[in-house]
This record gives sequence, C-alpha cells and structure tokens, in this order.
Amino acid sequence: KNSPLVIRATDADRESNAMLVYQIVEPSAHNYFAIDSSTGAIRTITSLDYEQKSIFYFTVQVHDMGAPHLFAETAANVTVQVIDVNDCSPVFSREVYETSVLVPTYKGVKVITVNATDADSG
Repeated sequence: KNSPLVIRATDADRESNAMLVYQIVEPSAHNYFAIDSSTGAIRTITSLDYEQKSIFYFTVQVHDMGAPHLFAETAANVTVQVIDVNDCSPVFSREVYETSVLVPTYKGVKVITVNATDADSG
C-alpha cells in the first residue's frame, strides 16, 4: 500500500504546549522508515524486500513543544510486516548440464536431471 501508517497522539494543553513532535526511537529503523515529525505519518525511504527482512519492529515517541518538553509515558510499538511478491527469478544450480546416452536406448529412460531454485518464499 502507498498510504502512510499514521501514529496519533493527543495533548490536553493549548498553543505551543499542545504542538506534538513524533520521532522514531531506534536508529536502525531510520535506514528503512521516516516519520513526519508533525503528523506522525510513517513512510518507507527505501525498497523493502521480504527475502532480506520480512518484519520490522520499532517504537515511536512523541513530545510536546512546551517548556520543558513532556514525553508520552509509553512509546507506540510499531510492527511492519512485509508481504512477499514474486520478485526473484529462478536460477539453475549449474550453467551447463552434460550427459552421455548409450544407443540404442529405450523410451522413458532417464537422461539427466536439471535443478533450479527460486529465492521467493512459498
């Protein structure tokens, strides 16, 4: 989906004391996701690949713009599950397959087996 995940928080204060700033806590999550600090909308900043990492866990914290900044008592836990798509082509295990056949041969005689794998799940 192209729509962002939106984290929402509320603050009972008024004016700048009620203005909220959202931030992703874990530095490693910043390699994949960005958050709009004023709206809480989370978007990907790079392509995600199920075969590399199928699930992401991180937390989002929010604070107000009052003085001093007050933080939420608990951070929001975020889980992003990556859905696999058919993005990997099959690959043969060898570039060349060779065999010899004795003649005359009979119908149904196994000549050779070729093998390929596909990195997609399923």
